[in-house]
Amino acid sequence: MRSSSDRYKKWLLHIQNNWPNRKASQDPLVCAWIEDKDLCAFDWKTQSISISSPLQNTQYADNYIDHLQSTNLLAVLGESSAWCLLDEKGVVLAMQTSPELKSPLNELGIEAGFCFDKSLIGTTAFSLAQSTNQAAITGHCETYKKALHDMALVCVPVRNDSRGFFLMAMFEKNNETQIVGAKNHLEALTHYPLKTLNNVTLFEDILDGMSEMVFVFDDDNKLKYANQAARKNSRNGRIYVNGIDAFSVSALLGEGESETLSYKADEVRVSAYVRRQYSDDKCICSVRLSSQNIHDENWRQHVLAQCVTKESYLDRFLTLRGKSGLRLFITTEVGAGEHYIIDYIDQQLDTKKLVTVDCLAGFASNEVSAHTRTQFMKLLESANGQILCFENIDLLSPDLQATLLKVLTTGLINDDNGHYQSFSVDLICCSVAGYDWETSRLNRLLYMRLSIAELTLRPLSQDRLRLRSALDKTLEQLSLREGMAIHCDQEALDALMGYHWPGNFLELFQTLESAIHSREHGTITLQALPDRMKKKPQNAAFVNIADAERNVILTAWRDNNGRAACVARALGVSRTTLWRKMKKFDLSRQVLTDKY
Repeated sequence: MRSSSDRYKKWLLHIQNNWPNRKASQDPLVCAWIEDKDLCAFDWKTQSISISSPLQNTQYADNYIDHLQSTNLLAVLGESSAWCLLDEKGVVLAMQTSPELKSPLNELGIEAGFCFDKSLIGTTAFSLAQSTNQAAITGHCETYKKALHDMALVCVPVRNDSRGFFLMAMFEKNNETQIVGAKNHLEALTHYPLKTLNNVTLFEDILDGMSEMVFVFDDDNKLKYANQAARKNSRNGRIYVNGIDAFSVSALLGEGESETLSYKADEVRVSAYVRRQYSDDKCICSVRLSSQNIHDENWRQHVLAQCVTKESYLDRFLTLRGKSGLRLFITTEVGAGEHYIIDYIDQQLDTKKLVTVDCLAGFASNEVSAHTRTQFMKLLESANGQILCFENIDLLSPDLQATLLKVLTTGLINDDNGHYQSFSVDLICCSVAGYDWETSRLNRLLYMRLSIAELTLRPLSQDRLRLRSALDKTLEQLSLREGMAIHCDQEALDALMGYHWPGNFLELFQTLESAIHSREHGTITLQALPDRMKKKPQNAAFVNIADAERNVILTAWRDNNGRAACVARALGVSRTTLWRKMKKFDLSRQVLTDKY
C-alpha cells in the first residue's frame, strides 16, 4: 500500500477538507480527488444516482458471466468480498457477494445496474483502470466518496473479450491484505487468449460433469478452484452432505496420496475418500462422499444385551463383588456372548484396565518352563488393581493353577525385585466346559476361589425361543442401520431355525450381515444364505443318542491309536470334555485298550 505521507494527505483531504495545491501535488490520486471536488458531492447521500434504473442490453455478456461464475471466483477471493463485471461505462452487469459484505453493499445500493462512473461517485479503482487501461487498486480511504472509505477495490480491464468489460473485486478494510493476491488472480482470469479461454471453458465443463468433487489449492493452502459438485456441496469453507455440516474444506489437505475422513452424526455416518495429486505448487483433491444411515454402531451390543442376560443381573455381581474384587466364572461356548459380558463389565469399571489371558496361548502345557512361569507372573503383576480375564481357564497348566491359587489365597504377589506386594483384581474366568468334580482338570480349591458368582451361557442350538428372538432383533437392528425394512422369507427362516449354530451369536451376526448384501428388495431368501445352511436333514430312523456318542468315541479311539489329545482333536472337543464323556459312558482307558 501507499506510504505514511500519502495517508497523511488523505487525512488532510477527508478530515479537514484542506485541499492541497493542484500544481504542488504530483500524486495522481490526489489530483484525481481535486477533479472529483468539481464533479460530484463528497457526501454519498447528496449525489443523486440512478441505481434503480433498469439494466439493459446485458444479454450480450451472458457467456462471459457464466464463465466467471464457473470459476468459483467468490470462494477464491475469500470472506468479506464481492466481485462485479462492469461494462465500459462502469455499469454493473453481474455481481456476487459474500454474506459478510451483502448488507453494507445493499445499504449503498450497489447492485446490478449501479454505475461506478467517475462523474457520479468520483475516483475508484474502476475510474483509474478506465483511464489507464491497466489494473488499479484503491485501498480503504482512497476513494473520493466517504461512504466507500471502509472498502478496498481492485479493478482490471478484461483483455480476452473485445467488448470493453472490467472485472472488479471489493473487500472490507479488515481483509485488505487479500487485495494484491486478488489482483494477480483477476489478471490471470481476464488475460487468457480467446483460444485458451475456450479450452479452459471446455475443461471446466468436463470437470463440472464429474460426480466427484474437485478442489484445487495453491501453495498457501488457499482454495483456487472448485468444480460444480464441489460448489454444490460446500459453502463458507465447509462441506455439507444432505444438509449435514460434515467437514472443513481445509481438512482435505494432507501429506498422503489418499485418506478417508469420517464423521458421525446422530443417525448418519459420513465418509469422504480423498485422493491428492500435486502439480507444480498446486494440490488437486478429488473427493468422493458417501453416507450411511445407522442406528448405533454398537448394534450387536443391543442384541446381546436383550438375548444373553439382563444388565441388572450383571450389575448385581458388580455391587456384591466385595473388597477382594469380582470373581465371576462363565461357562460358555464359542460366540455365545461371553465377550459382551466382559465388555459390559469393562465399561462399568471404566477406571480400570482390562487384561486378557488366553490359557491356550502358551499356558496349557503340563510341563511349565521357567520362562513361561515368569511370563505368567508378569501378566498377573500387570493386572494388579485392574480387571483380569482368563479365557479357557479349564485348560490352564496344573503348575500355573497352583501359582494362581497361591496368589489369590495370600493376596500377595512377588515382584521382579523379590518384594511382596498386595494383590487385588476383578477376575473373570471363561470355561468351555462346565466344572466336573470328578474329571475336570481345574483344581477344586481354585475353582471355588474363582466361582463366587457363576453364569452359564447356553448355546443357541439348545434354545429355539432365544434363537428366534436373536434373529428378530438382529434383523431389526440391521433395518435401522440400512434405513429400510429387512426380513426373511419363510424358506430362509426355516433354514436359519433348523441350523445348529456352532458359532452362536458370532456366526449369526456374520451370516445375516452377509445375507443383506444379496437380498432382493429387502427380503433375505434361501439363496442369500451359506450352503451349509441349505442342507436339509435326511429322514432316518430314530437312534439312541447316548449309544451314538459312545460309538463315535470308540471309533475315534481306535483310529487314533488311543492318543487322547488326537482323539479330542478328531472329535472337535477339548480333552476335558472327552474325559467327561468317557466317564459318563464308563469308558476307562483299560476298557478301551481291551476293546482294541
